[in-house]
Amino acid sequence: MKRLSPPIEFALRISIFEGSMFAIYWNIVAGVIINGLMLALGASPMQLALLNSLPFLSQAFGLHAAKVIQTTDVRKRFCLTMEGISRAMWIPIPFVIIFLGGSQLSIWIILLIAGVAQCTHWGGAVSWLSWVSDLVPEQIRGV
Repeated sequence: MKRLSPPIEFALRISIFEGSMFAIYWNIVAGVIINGLMLALGASPMQLALLNSLPFLSQAFGLHAAKVIQTTDVRKRFCLTMEGISRAMWIPIPFVIIFLGGSQLSIWIILLIAGVAQCTHWGGAVSWLSWVSDLVPEQIRGV
């Protein structure tokens, strides 16, 4: 197999590293931390079930993202916007807890925040895969 040029090889390595770090971040924040927080706030089993179903329910937004990407040429901007929103959505949670405490309203607001974060994540993930495929030269795609 032909060796890749150094810039392409570097970009692929950075892409793999970023994807790995994001997977770790996402599993910790959207998994362990948010579940622990909801338990500490006194979330009911139904609220916890909703929280843990969000990753699967929000995958449907990937279909819409694929349609947007296919009909327009906004992959990079769409990816950065969606993933930026997804990652920034967790920022208001401490303020919700500070101002609303452990009330049921705070639990529902956190569920809403988690839902938006998950939906925008799946939209961004589809566009990221499409964007990154531009980096991979055709001769090594699928290898």
